[in-house]
Amino acid sequence: EEEAEADDGDGTSEVTALAFDGDHVASGHACGAVFLRNTSRTLMRASHEGVVTGVHWEGGATAFSASADRRLAQWDVRTGTRVAALQAKRPILCMDVCEGYAALGLDDGSVCVCSLSPLRLLFSFKAHDSPVSAVRLVTVSQLVTSCAGGGVALWRLDEEEGSERRLTRFDGHTAPVVCVDGDAEKVVS
Repeated sequence: EEEAEADDGDGTSEVTALAFDGDHVASGHACGAVFLRNTSRTLMRASHEGVVTGVHWEGGATAFSASADRRLAQWDVRTGTRVAALQAKRPILCMDVCEGYAALGLDDGSVCVCSLSPLRLLFSFKAHDSPVSAVRLVTVSQLVTSCAGGGVALWRLDEEEGSERRLTRFDGHTAPVVCVDGDAEKVVS
C-alpha cells in the first residue's frame, strides 16, 4: 500500500528529497508529494504544486518542506494541514536546516535564510551567478553553498546587512556541484 502511495500510483515519482533520523523518515517526491513515516507506518501525506527539493522532520508535531513551487511549507503532522508558508521570489532548488533555521538555495543564485519558529524570512543574498545546487548550514552562522556553474563558497551569516558575507570561494570543479558538506575546519564538495 505504501509503495503505491509513494509513486502516486503511476510508478514514476522519484524521491527528490530525503531526511532520516534513525526512527523517522521524511521524503519528498517529483510529483510534489511529501510523506512522513515512522518505523511502522505513514503518518502524513501532503503535497506541493512542484517537485519537492527539501524536507525536514524530527519526529515531532511539525515538519517542513521546500519545493520548486517557490514555497517553504510548515506542516501539522497530526492533521496533514499546511499551517504556514513562505513564498520565495524564485523556485527553491535545495534546503538545509540547523537549530531552527533554514537555508534555501534558489534558481537565480540567491540564498534565503529563514527562521522556522516563527516561519519568516530573515535575509537573502546573491551567492552565485548560476542556480544554487546545494546548501549546508554547518552552524547557524556558517553556510556552504554550491552552484550549477561548479563554484563552492563558504559564508558567514552573522555579518551585518550589506557587508561581505563570503569567507572564501573554492574553484576547480568543471561540472555542477550537487552536494556539499563541511565542519568548522573543512569543506567537502
